[in-house]
Amino acid sequence: MHPTAKPGSWLNAYGELPALLTSDGQRVSFDRLGKTIHSFAAQLHKAGVGPGTVVAPFRENPAIFYALVWAICRLGATAACLASIDAAHDDGLKIDFAVTLPDRPAKNVRNLVFGQDWLGAPVGEVPGEGAGQFIFTSSGTTGRPKYYLARQDVFTSWVAARDGLLERKQLDTLVMLPVFSAYGLFGALQCHESGGMVCWPRESAAATLDSIDSGRRTEIMCTPSGLQDLLAAFDRGRHKFTLDRIILGGSTVAKELARQAEAAFGCPVYNVYGSTEAGAHAILRVADSELPKGHVGKVVPGVGLAVEDLNGEAVAAGGEGLVKVTAPEGCRIDRTLIGESPYDGQGRFVPGDLGYFTPEGELILSGRINEVINSAGSKVAPDQYESLALKFINATQIAAFGIPNSLGTEDVGLAIVAEGPLDEGQLRANLSRAVGTHLQFHVFRVQALPVNASGKIDRAALLRQLAREA
Repeated sequence: MHPTAKPGSWLNAYGELPALLTSDGQRVSFDRLGKTIHSFAAQLHKAGVGPGTVVAPFRENPAIFYALVWAICRLGATAACLASIDAAHDDGLKIDFAVTLPDRPAKNVRNLVFGQDWLGAPVGEVPGEGAGQFIFTSSGTTGRPKYYLARQDVFTSWVAARDGLLERKQLDTLVMLPVFSAYGLFGALQCHESGGMVCWPRESAAATLDSIDSGRRTEIMCTPSGLQDLLAAFDRGRHKFTLDRIILGGSTVAKELARQAEAAFGCPVYNVYGSTEAGAHAILRVADSELPKGHVGKVVPGVGLAVEDLNGEAVAAGGEGLVKVTAPEGCRIDRTLIGESPYDGQGRFVPGDLGYFTPEGELILSGRINEVINSAGSKVAPDQYESLALKFINATQIAAFGIPNSLGTEDVGLAIVAEGPLDEGQLRANLSRAVGTHLQFHVFRVQALPVNASGKIDRAALLRQLAREA
């Protein structure tokens, strides 16, 4: 089966095998999940949901969200996977229905209040399985919001791309952190089509680790910050399992964190460079890389990566420029509903990343064009300061960001997650010797780096939280 198969085709194939381990520890069989989706579809159909309608389900419960998404698709409607229904309405997105909790109604939209009656036996007939669509928001860290429309079969183009490089094995379990993105839904569906069980995150990282069955072949899909939390909660004496692999997305990960995770969990750690807009672009086993943080690894077959200046001219090896992606046919999101198109005049995806090619042709990401730091008049990507700082300290996570100063330029803030001692004054002195005293550095030790809904480091949040301490 492939990931465009309609929900009933995989639900009906595995009967009483476990399909979900919910956030509160319940095991849900494929048969029960199928009946739940049918029941949800019946409730939605009675309310008027069908082809041409847009429905936004609540996200507080991942298992219910997942079932609601496939119930919406079963009716041939469009499932809007949104972090905030109200914000999407304010941005101009037309939403016909919102499935909401009793105490959390959405504004300016027809609310379908979810209750226990949704879990009962369906009443009346439910239309045959349709080909639903999805609306996803931009995966970018800053800038104006974008909303995209995708068919179910956009998932098909991501299968061989990812699995060909990862040498996909038949896995029994997928631990999903988080599930609400296009790639998260794809991963859950792909696991279910092979009869695997999807485990949603528990109330804590420790509880999530406790739920992993040592007898099942397991993959964890998460963000770098999620991996940091899992690693901090790992207890070698208590957690006896080994994993098949860990897949990271959302942002690049420090090699030290990846190596610590490989030693603890006994499996390879991969970083996927990709996007909702155009699928996976490249995959890297981070611990194998001898190149700087931001190395993207093996390029997915059929994908082309280029680095160009702002005039559209190719940049020579070593020169920084704007990354552009030629995605395989079918990978691209169908339509931009709100916001500027992420594709250039040649149909290439422009993720907003800055990068450069090494002389050997390896791509290194150095930052995002809208996150560059105006340091003493020079525009520098945050990654360059992060890599420089890592020459002087051991840190599991680090993020650089600009702090406006009285000169009209920016100082450099460094938010650092470190396990051992951190001498902030010595680090500032080392950095000043490396780049000159004209540039002011501010060092902040933090417990964790803030991330946005798609798992990317939220540098704007760092500025809001830490600038007053500078």
